[in-house]
Amino acid sequence: MPRPPAVCPNRWAGRGVIPGVTTQARAGDPMRNVLVEQHPYRVRIYPRRRRATSVALFSLGFAALGLYCLITFILPAAPDDVSFGAILFVVVTVGLLGPAGLHHGYMVFRHSPILVLDEDGIRDSSSLFSVGFVPWSRVIGCTEYAEGEGQRRLMIRLRDPRGVIARAPAGRRTILRLSTLISGTPMHIPLLLVPLSGADLAAEIAKARQAWTEAHGSDQAT
Repeated sequence: MPRPPAVCPNRWAGRGVIPGVTTQARAGDPMRNVLVEQHPYRVRIYPRRRRATSVALFSLGFAALGLYCLITFILPAAPDDVSFGAILFVVVTVGLLGPAGLHHGYMVFRHSPILVLDEDGIRDSSSLFSVGFVPWSRVIGCTEYAEGEGQRRLMIRLRDPRGVIARAPAGRRTILRLSTLISGTPMHIPLLLVPLSGADLAAEIAKARQAWTEAHGSDQAT
């Protein structure tokens, strides 16, 4: 008997809808696609192109402004004439927003997925300080929350977050530890870029994790 195709029918491409999830993504966004593969199981979630581009341009714009202030006002001035606020502005814009803008621009240019769910776990690339790959054995559950006006995130609760952070790239660990200290977990997915609602994304994560639990007969971290 011939094996079924590895990729679900094209009707799912470009719609931001995962089979089994009822709520559709908002209309009018060309990047609201979710690619579902069945053999082996893999769900690739791509960012909203318009929003990712806007975030990249916004971040790079402020980074350019910070660099201009650094070259024009801070470097020529005497150390005693430079305020702490000016230094902090340059650090945030050039040191944080600049790399974040490059990260989002890279995602748009390469059409890279921001989230990948497969048989082994979840890979998060949604932000510059994402934790990366997390096995299902470490995932406990998800909670959607609001951060500021209109900024919603999906917080993924983890077993042994310190162990997860230890596997992350060295340059991200300080920020991830700070995030864990504040919220209890280093894994926060910005829903601004995701073509699914928080409830739909949480449902798909729960479904994939439940399938892993049933296949392995265990719900404990390994």
